Amino acid sequence: GGRDSHFSSDGIPKVVSDVGLPSQKTMLQLFFERVVRVMHIINRYRVREAGAGASSKSTSMKTRMTVSIPIYIMCNEENKQILTEFLEQHKYFGVDAQDVLCFSQDYLPVLDAETGKYLLADKNAIHMYPNGNGGLFKGLHDGGVLSDVKCRGITGVFCMNSDNLLTKVADPEFLGFARLLNLDAGVKTIPRLTPSDLLGIYCHYSKTVRK
Repeated sequence: GGRDSHFSSDGIPKVVSDVGLPSQKTMLQLFFERVVRVMHIINRYRVREAGAGASSKSTSMKTRMTVSIPIYIMCNEENKQILTEFLEQHKYFGVDAQDVLCFSQDYLPVLDAETGKYLLADKNAIHMYPNGNGGLFKGLHDGGVLSDVKCRGITGVFCMNSDNLLTKVADPEFLGFARLLNLDAGVKTIPRLTPSDLLGIYCHYSKTVRK
């Protein structure tokens, strides 16, 4: 989501831009490849745990053991088509197309930081801007993602920012730790070094989670 202003100013989504890696891989490709790797590890583990003695049914067992991890990508109206076409062009980097869903976030009016008044895009229109990662939860609902999650029987979701190249996608250790402690939610984060760091902020609002 967002306008990619932290990383790119030419309108190209940061996740499909060249970030200068020797491999020339985009961040989106790396994220998808990491998901594929996690699926491979899970499938290999489940087949192995099924145990010996199933040689006569090994093929059908491996089929039943296949695990898929759906990927939900929050976009805005301007980059959704770019991302969708990029994924189609690269055959979703090995992920089943049915397991990838791009959904749009809402837009909010832009206010002047000093006066608090609405800014205009032109004489007859208020300037609108994607509502950022704070609009994730409403976007999940309005974009049909929650319905898809329910239909798939998913019990846990790993959420990440698209501009964090070092993210350990679907981190099994972190997810397992959160499940072990029976947590409703877990967060991995680092403190800001300076107030101007472009990092999100986690805070309490009346000791409750606010949408």
